[in-house]
Amino acid sequence: MSGSLANVHVLIVDDSKHICRLVATMLRSYGCLNLVEAKTAQQALDILNRQQIDIALVDWMLDERAHTGLDLIRQIRRSPHENLTYLPIIMMTGHTERDNIERARDAGMTEFLAKPFTAKNLHSRLVALIEQPRPFVKTRSFFGPDRRRRNEDIPPEDDRRFKPAKREKHT
Repeated sequence: MSGSLANVHVLIVDDSKHICRLVATMLRSYGCLNLVEAKTAQQALDILNRQQIDIALVDWMLDERAHTGLDLIRQIRRSPHENLTYLPIIMMTGHTERDNIERARDAGMTEFLAKPFTAKNLHSRLVALIEQPRPFVKTRSFFGPDRRRRNEDIPPEDDRRFKPAKREKHT
């Protein structure tokens, strides 16, 4: 895996210097040398608009009143620039309540990484992003990575979205 990360550009968005340093150390141990850090959502957007980023690691709780990591993800997904809208995003947070995970998913995050995490956890998320990228879905109310996880393609005739719901007969 380390060879495949040598040319990957990663943005780490976290207001904690300690977490940024820890994540950067983990990434460097995998051979990822193209790292950029941002403390705020605005800094992250400025970086994303100036340089090529392949993967973003975004903390949920940024030390800002105006923007959280969730807000940043929404802004990225709504960007008029296609290279940003399809950016793989890993949400990092210690707030792992089901509601938060669903909100991050609905905002368009690609993967979720619960803090505290290990180097192995981070590595597995990176492998998933690179080796098994998710297709993107666009509907009236959602744009982001396909929320379903599948190891194989399901033929349309077996996909419940293409079948009418069975109705029970009431007598």
